[in-house]
Order: sequence, then C-alpha cells, then structure tokens
Amino acid sequence: MYYMIYLKDLSEIAFYSFIIYSLCIWLKTDSTKNLIPYFFGYCCLLIGSWIAYLPTLTTFLWNYAPVTLIIGIIIHEKTLQRNLVTLCSLTPTQQPQEDWLDTIFNATFLLMNNNKSITIIIENRDALEHFLTTPFLINAHLSKDLLHILLTTHFYDHHKMMWVTMHGILRAINSTWFTATEDTPSQAIFNKNDALFYTLQCDALVLHAHPIKRLFTLIHQGKEYDAIAPHDIQALLKKLLHTTTLPSTKRYTHETTTPENHTVS
Repeated sequence: MYYMIYLKDLSEIAFYSFIIYSLCIWLKTDSTKNLIPYFFGYCCLLIGSWIAYLPTLTTFLWNYAPVTLIIGIIIHEKTLQRNLVTLCSLTPTQQPQEDWLDTIFNATFLLMNNNKSITIIIENRDALEHFLTTPFLINAHLSKDLLHILLTTHFYDHHKMMWVTMHGILRAINSTWFTATEDTPSQAIFNKNDALFYTLQCDALVLHAHPIKRLFTLIHQGKEYDAIAPHDIQALLKKLLHTTTLPSTKRYTHETTTPENHTVS
C-alpha cells in the first residue's frame, strides 16, 4: 500500500519536473532576452505566497499563470514561436526562371566593372521575414532591365543587401539583418559576422562580390567560402542552393558562432 503511494508520488514529481524542464529549455532559446529568471521569479513568488498563507495572492498567481505565459509568448513571438513552427518560403505557382542566376551575375559583373560592391542574400526554403528588415518590398521577377534600374539609381546602398528567392523573385533591395553585432561597424561594406550568424539559423545563402579583388565570398550554414573565382561561383552556388541540411531544432547564439573558412581556388 505504501509502495503504491510512493510510486504515485514519484510519477507525479517526474511528470511535473519534465514539464518545467521542457519549458525552461524552450524559454532559453530566446537569445535576445533571458526569460528564465522571470519564470523562476514567478514560481518563487507563487510558492512564497503559499508558504506565507496569503490565499488571495496565491489564488491570483495560480489562476493567472497561463495568462502570464501567453503574454510572454506574445512579447517574444519572433524568437519563441519560430522555435515551434519552422517558417517556410512560399512556392510560386509559376515555374522559376531558369536564367535568373545569369541575370544576377550579369548585373554583378556590371557593378564590379564600375568599382561597386554588391551583397545578395538568396532565400532558400526558410522564409527570411523575421531575419531581415527592408524599406519596402518589390516582389517582382528578376530581369535585366529591372536590376539595371534599381542598381544604378542613387537609392541603391551597396552597404546593404539585395534579397532574392530561389525561384527568381526579387523581394527587396537595401535589406539589412534584423539585429547587428556590436563589433561590426554600421558602414562596413560586408557584414560578415551577422552573415555567419544568421545563416546558422536558416538555409539562406549570402553572396558578396569584391570589386577590387574581383573575387566572390559565399556564406552558407555558418561556413565561409572565400576567394572564389568568377568561373567557379555559379557552379558552387547551384550546388548549395537546394541543399537543406540544417535541423529545425538547431539554433545558435552570437557567442557560440565559430566561422569556418573555405578557400576555393
């Protein structure tokens, strides 16, 4: 009889311990703000009110605990909800343009000939709305005339990125990462640190053209492929474009990001 009661107590303790542990792991995934101290603070306040025999406060904290959790999820939905649901880019009904890479590289070589740099982020299967900010969206099929108009205007900022999709859709120009690392100057031509960090969170590819060296840098899944010759970059880009090897549960922080250099001759 006593053994049955003891086993029941152990099973209940194990169940609630697992729930609390899983919740703490989930809250820890929000790298922008540590929510675990707030969670334990709320639990300590609830236990303290129960020990101090404060029935009104205990009832209030216990009944409104789900509401508090929902408020926390709403405030930090950009990081917490993304760990539950993997956002995927929409697949258009029309077939992607077969020559959209050629169109991009023609525009890139034109800018390089004019001693201008360009950074292109290619959206693969994971949507990038929560990673990038942009002044406005274009959402137009890539074409030579469109790129010529956008990249030769004074509005184009070569410090920022051009955002395209794997289906040949130009989403925006002058795009920037949602947050920037503190050690990266705001006027840097190529924000390599943030590119290494954010490509660990999604399967996007970041391509940067060096106008002076006339070489390319490609960053994918936290790996840097440096000093790529023009005649090799398109083949490497096609090889990496449709590969998705990043597990949906794998997330990193700036502190744990270790860049890997790969030199392609």
